[in-house]
Amino acid sequence: MQGLHGRVLMAVAVAGIATGASAQYAEKPKTPVFYGSLSHPVTLREQRTRYANTPLLAPIRHQVEGARFVKLHFSRFELPRGVTLEVSNPLSTETWRYSATVRDPFTIDKERGDDGRQAFWAMSISGDTAMVRLTGDLAAFDPEIHGFEIDTYLTDIPTTKRKNLSKNLLPVDELETNCGESELYDAICWADSYPDHYERSQPVAMIISSSGKKCTAWRVGRDNRLFTARHCISSQAQLDGAEIWFDYQSSVCGSEDAVPAVKVTGDELLAEHYKLDFTLFTVNDFTRIQGFGNIGLDLRDGDIGEEIFIPQHGLGRPKQIAIESDMNGSGVCEIDDNDIDGFYEGSDIGYMCDTTTSSSGAPVLSGETGRALGLHHWGGCANSAVKFSRIWPEVSEYFNGVVPSGNANGDWAEPNRAPVARISTECEGLSCAFDASGSSDVDGSIAEWLWLLEGETVIDERFEHEFDVAGEYEIELTVIDDEGASTSRRETVAVSEPNEAPEARFSSTCVQDACTFDAGGSRDNDGSIAEWQWSLGDGNEATGEIVEHRFDEEGDYWVSLTVSDNDGAENSTGHSVTISIPNQEPRARIAVSCEKLSCSVDASDSSDPDGEIVAWTWDFGDGGQASGSSAQHEYGEAGSYRIELTVEDDEGALDSTSFTVEASNSNVEPSARFEWACSEGRCVFDATASSDPDGEIASWSWSFGDGERASGAQVEHNYDADGDYLVTLRITDNGGMADSSRKSLTIRLPEPENEPLASFSVDCDGRECLLDAGSSTAADGSITSYDWSFGDGSTGTGSAVSHRYDEDGNYTVTLKVTDGKKDSGVSRRIVRVESERGMTLNAEWVSTKRQLTAVLNWTARESGRIEVYRNDRLLTTVMNQGFYQDRYLKAAGTLVRYRICEPTSGLCSQTVKLRSPKT
Repeated sequence: MQGLHGRVLMAVAVAGIATGASAQYAEKPKTPVFYGSLSHPVTLREQRTRYANTPLLAPIRHQVEGARFVKLHFSRFELPRGVTLEVSNPLSTETWRYSATVRDPFTIDKERGDDGRQAFWAMSISGDTAMVRLTGDLAAFDPEIHGFEIDTYLTDIPTTKRKNLSKNLLPVDELETNCGESELYDAICWADSYPDHYERSQPVAMIISSSGKKCTAWRVGRDNRLFTARHCISSQAQLDGAEIWFDYQSSVCGSEDAVPAVKVTGDELLAEHYKLDFTLFTVNDFTRIQGFGNIGLDLRDGDIGEEIFIPQHGLGRPKQIAIESDMNGSGVCEIDDNDIDGFYEGSDIGYMCDTTTSSSGAPVLSGETGRALGLHHWGGCANSAVKFSRIWPEVSEYFNGVVPSGNANGDWAEPNRAPVARISTECEGLSCAFDASGSSDVDGSIAEWLWLLEGETVIDERFEHEFDVAGEYEIELTVIDDEGASTSRRETVAVSEPNEAPEARFSSTCVQDACTFDAGGSRDNDGSIAEWQWSLGDGNEATGEIVEHRFDEEGDYWVSLTVSDNDGAENSTGHSVTISIPNQEPRARIAVSCEKLSCSVDASDSSDPDGEIVAWTWDFGDGGQASGSSAQHEYGEAGSYRIELTVEDDEGALDSTSFTVEASNSNVEPSARFEWACSEGRCVFDATASSDPDGEIASWSWSFGDGERASGAQVEHNYDADGDYLVTLRITDNGGMADSSRKSLTIRLPEPENEPLASFSVDCDGRECLLDAGSSTAADGSITSYDWSFGDGSTGTGSAVSHRYDEDGNYTVTLKVTDGKKDSGVSRRIVRVESERGMTLNAEWVSTKRQLTAVLNWTARESGRIEVYRNDRLLTTVMNQGFYQDRYLKAAGTLVRYRICEPTSGLCSQTVKLRSPKT
């Protein structure tokens, strides 16, 4: 390597694939070209210059004399925040900026280990000199941490070597891509003589890879799609390292000076094909190149003798066009063969039109349609191109199956259709938002939006404007499409003074816990009140001009009102109200239970709706008194006594209630209690826990729920089938008083090896029950019969049956299933049938000697406790065993009313009336 210029590497095509020309490529030096440390003694400390009136460290100058471009590679890049590295030409008319957080476009070479963060290629600088400078907060640059390294550069062949390129480096007898005399001329040379051909060259660009290879690429269709040859770009990695130059052409015919190119980078490789030698890809910053137009596709094979022309970047030169040819009698380029075998039979078209190295990927355009017939990829006179009729099936999906037509002017193109301008306006008061996004262009896209309003011009798709005064104003929108066609639209917009918010006012009037809120004082100066929204401070809300509300508790509540006017403006106000609720009296409730002369009283059901009870006073009617929520009292003799309870709440309010009891030395009923233990179907029942407070138990009677009965304090019983069974114990004491206890048990017998298993479900709706034995199983897999006994004398058959009971009650349902071997299994269940899900009370008088007893029996839902009422006053609260006995001494003919209630749900039975008989 000599200095910074490196050596020339050139790949050529000799009667073969027209490979891209490699640029001059500098190998990595033994020491870095430049190491960007602030401690560098020469370049960053000893020299200073001024740039834009700001003192900056002197830039680094990298020149390759006579080169068309210089592209620098950074092998290390570590800058602090606030510092930017600029790569530019000497006049800074082309500048690329790179910092730790924001970077202009760059390319990467994965073979060099580039990661796009600390190692990457900066974008090329047109001309032979690249300047490198640091700008920004240079005090943040720490030499121990920060720095950058330029390890190599990329350039093209300097002017002195380009002039002798075809003579010294690529002899014509080896190149064989110029057919006859070279008639490749700068594109600008044809602008007057072939204006349509010149216009068609605008979508053609030069592509430079990170290895220095140059080829031709071009835009196809309106979307972000570009074609080149696969032997130019064959992988995503190669595309990541590529720059694509548009508008790279000489400014004057025959001049080496080129107009500044528009440079973008490769984005996504969409498709490539080795044998058809094409690559379809996209670019970044697509909007920057949309203005250069696009080329359509012609899927014909082309006719022999059909005029063609080829815009190209041969040898990496500014754009040239091959139009004329001394190899054809017509004097212009023609199709010489439309059936040449490439990698496939008949895949190519052939021509003697001039091309050269780096022309690969150029479009071969039809002089009749202005569209691309083929993709140039082979040099050798005849030169050849792959037909797009062969390429199209491989890329159709990337164009939604629609063949691109291109946007050529002249005789080839359909005339561009003007865009449609649409204005959307939304105003609130004097402020308006204008939106042109509804504008459209049927054959392209909107490129620019120009608004004219009140003498000012706005360039944007949307904008907002504040008018000074109300009135009508004219606004004009001009939309310009991607081919320069424009359409204007004028509309009148009317604006008015902004809506004035309403005024919220309200008054409040409270009596104890009841308040009335009146918002009649609210008003709207420029309209009317449309809505009133109240927040009442206790979690409740309301609407309306006047609302009434009752508070549950005393206290201070913040009440707020929000009013909305007919234009949607709102205003709010609020104030506090104080609620004072008078004390409510407590409620006294008595539960009494007496055995002979001893009575227990309980006031735990007493309550205070707005506080708590603090004192209970008892008067037992015989001069005895007590305090507390419960008490025990022993009467000295039998008789009728009036027990009175007085309760006092935490604010001194009182309430009293009374209850009359009959204290007696007569026989007290026994208490039935039993336990059981079961093993398989054998159960032992024990009633020795039953007791009689004033005597002894004389008999025990058992009903086992399967139709069997027994007697005795301890009994055994064997069940022969699975099921739920209701076991009843009835005991009688030596005085003839009786008591009963009922309990339900579930029997699960071990499954016999061969017997089928009977099982069923029950679903009752009132007295109508559906019984389903579908869960029954048999060892041999089949049940032949299902026999039912419904417990009310009725029977049935079938795996699923429906049965209606005539009366409410508990019924033992038995299912017998029989399998194919005549083995059978049995299951029983107790079914509760209720026509109504309520409570039914039955009552009757039982008279023994001088004692009169009301025996109450009921059916009710299962619950823990039942309240018993006599003459509409609570008599007692008992466990729900289905019966209760009330010893009540009154004169003959006295009418007594009974009813029962479930305290948890409030459900009550009907009232039963009894008239006491003569004893």
